[in-house]
Amino acid sequence: MKKIVALDPGQNIGLAVVGFDKKLLESSMLSFEELEAYIFPEDRTVVLGDGTGSKDIQALLDGRGISYELVDEEGSSLEARSHYFTAKPPTGLWRFLPKTMIPVNEPIDNYAAYVIALRYLESVLRTS
Repeated sequence: MKKIVALDPGQNIGLAVVGFDKKLLESSMLSFEELEAYIFPEDRTVVLGDGTGSKDIQALLDGRGISYELVDEEGSSLEARSHYFTAKPPTGLWRFLPKTMIPVNEPIDNYAAYVIALRYLESVLRTS
């Protein structure tokens, strides 16, 4: 099955492996060194957010001969919060607050990578 490997660049690199059915198959946070050692699946399309830190990752991918597509990541962190709370719903009194008021006490770059994959898939579906 063909997969999307999406990368959210930045201080923490978010990684999401997504099927063409939009199902999240794998999600993690990587350092740049871990990304250097990451073994990309054979049956994949790599997509990369075009924000801060993307130039270094582009250079890494180019150096490894891995082709990729750039995806606009504007607003992806905000959208990632929604996916985070879907996966980890608030409990206790937190569940009564609007999600915009609930603090997220962990990095969510992996969810931002998922958003990048979904945006790519939407663009592919629109053009086909």
